[in-house]
Amino acid sequence: MSLSWTIPSNSGHDSFTCKFERLLPSPLDIVLCEIAIATEFIDRASDKTCKQFGRTDRSSYLREHRVELNQILINRHQLTRLGDCFQSWLSDQLPFRFDLAAEPGQTISMRVGPSPNLISSIHHPALIIEYAGIGLDFTSYTVIDQSCVQCALDDLHRALELLDSQPR
Repeated sequence: MSLSWTIPSNSGHDSFTCKFERLLPSPLDIVLCEIAIATEFIDRASDKTCKQFGRTDRSSYLREHRVELNQILINRHQLTRLGDCFQSWLSDQLPFRFDLAAEPGQTISMRVGPSPNLISSIHHPALIIEYAGIGLDFTSYTVIDQSCVQCALDDLHRALELLDSQPR
């Protein structure tokens, strides 16, 4: 089993992955994480690009982009709270914003809810990741649904159980 968890998009093209590198020795339960935000898309150099937009066969998809954040410090309790937010969203579909990390020099937050920038709704909300760090600020958008949130929640719970079972 992996010490990571992923939020897939409902299209299957995008993903947010958080890998737990290690639990730092401190009374604050800080987890050193590596976060990757990635998108796969059709081969833009192919002569068949225009014909491929409706394809469901992902064998010809290539990495469109991948952003890696290699030293994100997240409080262990924040990860549990994020799981609680996802669990609540599964019940009520109310939009939420969650600050995952807010260390000096780096912040990362998630918003879940309808967005005017995407074709989204209460039941197919946007997942908006906002990052601000040293020399890099960005916002990433995708659309998720209940199955994406349930997969992320299951992954997160498994990863946290494994993290908690690691020797300190």
